[in-house]
Amino acid sequence: MSEKKISSMKNIIITAMILSFITCFSATSAAEDIIYEAQIVKINDFIAKNEINQAEEIVKKLLEDNHTDNNVIFYRALIHHKKGEYDKALVEYFKALHSAKDDPLLNYNIGLLFYQMNNHNKALEFYEKVITLQPNFSEAYFNAARIYQEQDNNKKAINYYKKYLSEFPEDVEALNNLAVVYKSDGNFDKAFEVFKKILFIDPNYIPSHYNIALMHLINGNDKAFNNELKLLSKISPDHAKILIKQKENFKPGK
Repeated sequence: MSEKKISSMKNIIITAMILSFITCFSATSAAEDIIYEAQIVKINDFIAKNEINQAEEIVKKLLEDNHTDNNVIFYRALIHHKKGEYDKALVEYFKALHSAKDDPLLNYNIGLLFYQMNNHNKALEFYEKVITLQPNFSEAYFNAARIYQEQDNNKKAINYYKKYLSEFPEDVEALNNLAVVYKSDGNFDKAFEVFKKILFIDPNYIPSHYNIALMHLINGNDKAFNNELKLLSKISPDHAKILIKQKENFKPGK
């Protein structure tokens, strides 16, 4: 009965980095600067609309004029990242990192990329760096918390979920993760408290009903278990079927 519900990552690839790097290009006229900034804005807009090919064309042209422009190198990395070309993205991100090692947004994207490449320890290294550089970077707390949760580092996971929730107190996904960590840690009282808070926000939130039912099963509270089972039968019959299987296979004390 060690069922563990872990949510999706906060898969936010940061795009709003216009002129955030120290660029390496020669002096230009004010008019040229305006044109350049307009091109960067276009790249952002195209990426935001998932029009990756259009963004890539602008990036190529800008790099023809200045192949060391860190802003544009970042966008080339971002485009590879968006296209799922992770190896190429990693190379370009590290090129950008060479001149902007303390940029929290860049470090966050690298952390996300490492996670998507299944290198969770390396991802955690970069999320922790982001938190050091920018202590209010909420997505980094959430994603780091999830990795700690996967590693059964409950103390760290709880701490980071709480930090994230201090900014987004009604994020039911994060609340559910926090409650599951409490449950895994054997702190059923805190887990129930958080699950109930979730259901106050969203009465039909399926993972919370499911986990509450499991806790009632472990505690031998058949009446409460059956009540949750009835609710799940209405809002998610598939989860109700899984729960019935869980009860059939359940052995008290394990």
